[in-house]
Amino acid sequence: DEAAHRKEPFLKKSVIEALDRGIARQIGPFLDNPDTLVIVTSDHSTPSEGSLVHSGEPVPRVMQGCGVRRDRVESFDEVSAHAGALGMVRGKEMMYLILNYLDRAKLVGTMDTENDQPFWPGNYSWFSLSEEGPGTGGNDE
Repeated sequence: DEAAHRKEPFLKKSVIEALDRGIARQIGPFLDNPDTLVIVTSDHSTPSEGSLVHSGEPVPRVMQGCGVRRDRVESFDEVSAHAGALGMVRGKEMMYLILNYLDRAKLVGTMDTENDQPFWPGNYSWFSLSEEGPGTGGNDE
């Protein structure tokens, strides 16, 4: 981010290449774990020239995990990623994709908790004040 803010494209390129090397050295165990969703993206686009520090163009993203579709994209850049199976994704949509691939998405409008939330909270035991225990139908549940 700092390299891009300095408007030095070659410095920005070298920082990105260093990140690539670091990720390549550490990512193996994550890719081998079927319960892990690996996502590589950025928080914003940063132009290498002009007065803007952050801009609104889409950023590239790649996901790997159980159920994530494979496409034919072979380059990790803004234009190539946009042409892939994920298409253009905005922030809120990204979170829905993540919840879907983690098998935590819920049907929109389903109220399975007191406060509406966009994800399924998972398997849990109900909290109960009843001496019979959870799920017994007591008024204290």
